[in-house]
Amino acid sequence: MPYINADFCARCLTVCIACTFALASDAAQPAPEPSQPQTVEAPAVSDPYSLEDLGVTVLLPDDTVVDTQFVPGGRTKAVLKAPDNTWVVQIFNAVSSNTTLTISEVLDNFEEQRRSGLRAYQNANPNWFRGANPKFFTEDDRGRSPLVVSGRLDPEQLTIGGQPAGRFYCDTPLIEPNIATGYTVFRRTPGTFIIFQLDCLDKSFAGSRQVYETIVASVTFEDPEQTNAERATALLAGKRFLESVSNEDIEAVLSDEPAFYRFYKPAPTGLPSDATEIGWQRVQMRRGQRGELEPGKPKSNWTAADREVGFLVRIDGEFTFGRNQIEMYAAYFLDRERTNEAISTMTRNRVNGELVAERVVTVIRRDRMMTLSSVQTASPAETRDWSVPEEYISRVELELLPRLVALKTPADSPTEFDFGYFHFNVENQRLQLRRDKFSNLNLVKGWEYRSEPGPRIKAVEATLDADGNLIRRELADGTVMESIEPERLRELQSSAPTNR
Repeated sequence: MPYINADFCARCLTVCIACTFALASDAAQPAPEPSQPQTVEAPAVSDPYSLEDLGVTVLLPDDTVVDTQFVPGGRTKAVLKAPDNTWVVQIFNAVSSNTTLTISEVLDNFEEQRRSGLRAYQNANPNWFRGANPKFFTEDDRGRSPLVVSGRLDPEQLTIGGQPAGRFYCDTPLIEPNIATGYTVFRRTPGTFIIFQLDCLDKSFAGSRQVYETIVASVTFEDPEQTNAERATALLAGKRFLESVSNEDIEAVLSDEPAFYRFYKPAPTGLPSDATEIGWQRVQMRRGQRGELEPGKPKSNWTAADREVGFLVRIDGEFTFGRNQIEMYAAYFLDRERTNEAISTMTRNRVNGELVAERVVTVIRRDRMMTLSSVQTASPAETRDWSVPEEYISRVELELLPRLVALKTPADSPTEFDFGYFHFNVENQRLQLRRDKFSNLNLVKGWEYRSEPGPRIKAVEATLDADGNLIRRELADGTVMESIEPERLRELQSSAPTNR
């Protein structure tokens, strides 16, 4: 299956010459244009990958590394990397105010951008060519052009997945290293396009092109109008629900007592006594002060800001995976105006009891502005800023959401909700669109809850009691999370087999 790596693409893209789009190309040889329309069929097998924000699903080779980036201006980009580093494929959207723009014109624009980038690079580096130094757009002493464009197919000649498309390849044989680039363009709505871009070295172009065209051939698109309408409806429903929640409602679902949860793997025998213990969590949802986000800081050293009273969610836990022991801590604070929040998370990884890695993340949001600071073992410190959208939900409100839904819904009122929110995902430190769906239609007492935290993240289905408290949920790897009394949890932790 594809796996996620958020840091791989920088090294790959250093081989590309600076330009509006990464300059990349291979020793692609000019190919004759087909005289008949060409249709590319989707491959039979591969790993599915869904880029939800773009409404795109493709099939990928095994072990493809995937990174999703959010680009200012409403653009989303997925970067796919071969496990052997031979190719990089980018999938991104482009939006133009020109609603009459065609696929062929977009191809023309990409080619012109490449030529403009080469022209600018030539002006800054007059001796950039191998061997001879010809004027721009002239051949060198071996008859080679600075930019070679090949294999161009316009929408009249190329259909992929039932959709008209356009494509061309180009390379820069006078530059070392010579990088090949391929562009495939789809028009989704007037002024909106989805682009697949291939970058690879010329020596690996033949194989990389085959993989690239296979990936592109597998593409399926959601109906953009239907998808946008569904998301807009969910976002509006989520926003209206939060607007209906008062501070008194939040106070009503808080608790002075923590909740405890057991994580375990059921045994093949099905016997509870044979289950393997994975770990536990303790969750507190109560009134609190901002200073509690730093548990090691003495109250005598608290500032005036630390003494601010608001709503607090705190989660502690420990998990065992073979020789690895994971300690986690997360605390979320929301002020009573519900416009400012603070997030603090810490994860420690120990191997046979020895600390090998630690990561501390701090997030501060003031109204619509959010700043993240992250410190991780053996990595440079990181800082990021966001402007959060209007449909944003704080971490405290998100943790309390099931209880708030139950509180605001009459017990004798069969109901279904589909809420959409933007949220800060503490697992990957990104601002993402999520969906939260609740139904009490099929349970005599209680709720079915389905949460979709973001693109490519497996939805989690859980059973809640009538008050919105978690009873049970099963994670993607088969691990079960269940509510449990603390005395029983201590018994299991001390006596049951662990995941070692």
